[in-house]
Parts: sequence; structure tokens; C-alpha cells
Amino acid sequence: MIKGILFDLDGTLLYTNDLVIKSFQYTFKKILNMDLTRAELVPYFGEPLVDTFARYSEDKVDTLLTTYRKYNHEYHDYLTTIFPGVKQGLHELKDQGYLLGVVTSKINTVAQRGLDLFDISPYFDTFIGANDTTKHKPNPDPIFKALDNLNLNPEEALMVGDTSFDILCGKNAGVKTAVMKYSEHPLDKLSQYNPDLFLDSILDLANIFKENKKRA
Repeated sequence: MIKGILFDLDGTLLYTNDLVIKSFQYTFKKILNMDLTRAELVPYFGEPLVDTFARYSEDKVDTLLTTYRKYNHEYHDYLTTIFPGVKQGLHELKDQGYLLGVVTSKINTVAQRGLDLFDISPYFDTFIGANDTTKHKPNPDPIFKALDNLNLNPEEALMVGDTSFDILCGKNAGVKTAVMKYSEHPLDKLSQYNPDLFLDSILDLANIFKENKKRA
């Protein structure tokens, strides 16, 4: 029985896609004089920044990270919105008694800033960011740490995300997985990773669990 639900942040709870794309494009142009399209950058959504930048220049990773984070920090609040149904869905899931957590590859301070921007931090019982583990998605360690904090076994949890990194992280940890239909990634490609659920919204998830409890 599911007792806890873990959520990715970017692309799942918060719409930061434009912020991420613009941060990447600014950074690659400024440091490497490269013009990358949205289509070229979307596959890196969900991947740790260090890994993405290392693909292009291993010796300039630190400079790329600093440039990206400076731009991202400056425009964060202007280019970040919350997906419809998130706040109501989280509220209803808490009312139903579920433990909730965030598992993101984003550095903790910036991830926390996003949660605070829309006042959804109080809904979560645990928060795992990039600073909390040495290995990141799709490695299962971030989920294992969240489960440990919540005192849950893998079979008692669901991981909700929008990328293959989220699905694989969940499967590697032995938890159920769900994908948001509003993912920037093509759903036919995400379906190849066999998630357990496809969701229209976080409120949709709350309604599914509510109906399941009625039938039990």
C-alpha cells in the first residue's frame, strides 16, 4: 500500500522549462560561443548540471556552472510558475494522510527558493536536493535517502516526475513511478520506460487515490 509520494520539482511541480532553457542558452553562448536550440537542450532536463556541462567541456565545468547559476538566480522568480492543480493536489494528498517529499537534482538553496516562492514547502515531510547525496538520478540514492527520512519501504512509495531520470530513479529504488503528461519530453518516449501511471495533474493523482480508498 502506498503511504508516501515523492515529487520531482522542475517540470513536475513548478514550470521552470523556459528558465532552464534560457539559462543554458545564455551560458553556452557566453562561455563556449555555442548556440543550442530548445530541442537540443530538452533531453538534459532532469540530469545534474555537472553531467550536462561535462558533455561539452570538461575543463570549463566550474565556469559553466557559475555562469548558469548566476543567470538562473537573477531570473528565477520571473520565469518560474506553478502548474495548475499542484497546490490543491498537495493539500488533498496531505488531508488523505500521505507522507510527501521532494526529490530533485537541483541544488538545495535554489530548489527551496522555488518551493517558498509558491508557499508549498509546508506540505513536504522531507526534501532531498543535489547537496544531500553524492550520486543523483537515475541512481536510486536520493530516493533511498527520502525513504529513510520517512521511515518507508520502497513498496510503500510512489515517485512522480516528468523525465526518464525520474522514472529510472524510481525503478532503480524499487518504488512505483508516475509521469506528468505535461512533460516537455515526448510521452511515447517516456512510455518506453514503463511508468506505472500517467497523470494530467497533481490534483488528478489526489483524485485517483481518493477513489481507490473508496473502493477499498
